[in-house]
Amino acid sequence: MALLASAGLAITLYLIADAGFAEVGDAFTRAGWGIALIVLYDVSGLSFAGLAWFVLLRPFWRGRPFLFIYFRWLREAINNMLPVAQVGGDVVGARLLTAHGAPANLSVAGILADKTIETVDQFLFTIAGFVLFLGRSGDAGLGGSLGLGLVIAAPLLFTFVAIQNSRLFAGFERLLLKLADRMRWEALGRIEGMHAALASLYTEPVGLAGSFACHMLAWVAGAGQVWLALHFMGHPIAFRDAFILESLGQAARSAAFLIPGGLGAQEGAFLLIGHAIGLPADYALALSLIKRTSQLLFGLPLLASWPFFRSARAAPEVP
Repeated sequence: MALLASAGLAITLYLIADAGFAEVGDAFTRAGWGIALIVLYDVSGLSFAGLAWFVLLRPFWRGRPFLFIYFRWLREAINNMLPVAQVGGDVVGARLLTAHGAPANLSVAGILADKTIETVDQFLFTIAGFVLFLGRSGDAGLGGSLGLGLVIAAPLLFTFVAIQNSRLFAGFERLLLKLADRMRWEALGRIEGMHAALASLYTEPVGLAGSFACHMLAWVAGAGQVWLALHFMGHPIAFRDAFILESLGQAARSAAFLIPGGLGAQEGAFLLIGHAIGLPADYALALSLIKRTSQLLFGLPLLASWPFFRSARAAPEVP
């Protein structure tokens, strides 16, 4: 992970140096006090993702809405700022939810279902951005590469969803339980019934629909953040272009999930896609830095609060 992070950082620095440190820095500082508003916007957008998690689990466990929102913020901070392949925060989220009263099997199933719905929504978000890109840009080469990426991703996503509803996943649960029994790992043994809980989540139409809607709002809110950031930087663009940048940029970052924070991948995507839609390199890279600054200002206090929640006792359920 450290090697990948170093490589990503080196790529980022190279791209900024190539565009000009002074030019990128000037574009970044143009945002001024607007960065504070961008951070608040980031928080509100991510809150929709927390509500998606809450709505999904509400038919089975009625925890407090803010608990889900706060833990979703923490999941994001861990995934963005620590070398955990963008999944460590989700493991922490499941453990914290269990510590606050949710059954362990439901907590793990809820994380899997929430992550799956979020990924499916992102795929649809990316397709929408790709269609808009084809209508906006004449770069056939880049469009073909993006289309190939979607063609490769589609069956992988379908397989991921299908496995969760198959006997294979039930067999995986049995394997984990045997391992827990052999290793005397009590915490792992508590996931018994995880596959059944996951199947129940996927057969609850209201929870599924609400979760899909909230996650999509969160993704679209990300496009709003791009539009807002460039507005404060003095280089306003149409919301359509902001949608294209965010959808395809986040897809590139997700594809590079092994690199902590998607370092280099996000910057490279913004640079390529920005160039195709007429966004200067210095503004594209400054935009990426503003997004990372927002994550840093938002994430550090959350990471500092993590130890307090790790030792929290189970909270009573909301009637």
